[in-house]
Amino acid sequence: MADKESCSTLGYEVAYADAYLVAAIAPIPLWLSSLGLLVNNPFLSTALPLSALASCCVLIYQGAYSLCHVENRLKAATVTQVVFGTGLILWVMFLPLFWSVTG
Repeated sequence: MADKESCSTLGYEVAYADAYLVAAIAPIPLWLSSLGLLVNNPFLSTALPLSALASCCVLIYQGAYSLCHVENRLKAATVTQVVFGTGLILWVMFLPLFWSVTG
């Protein structure tokens, strides 16, 4: 839902259905990249998640540009940066929680 919030702050009205569609489609490359862990190859285990992260970034950008009807490409890039930054901050905040549970 960060996509809807960041689009709204830039003055674009986004339907919840479009924001949820972007939020549902964007992480699919990350989920599929976990299948690369089945192959015992360090290069593939590194390259697949990095390419999936880049694909996820492109999907968020294209979703903000087309589905959320942001006309300016720079503002679509700003939405993508806010969404990725929010995800990174949440990941850093939850990482110690996962470490305390697992170890």
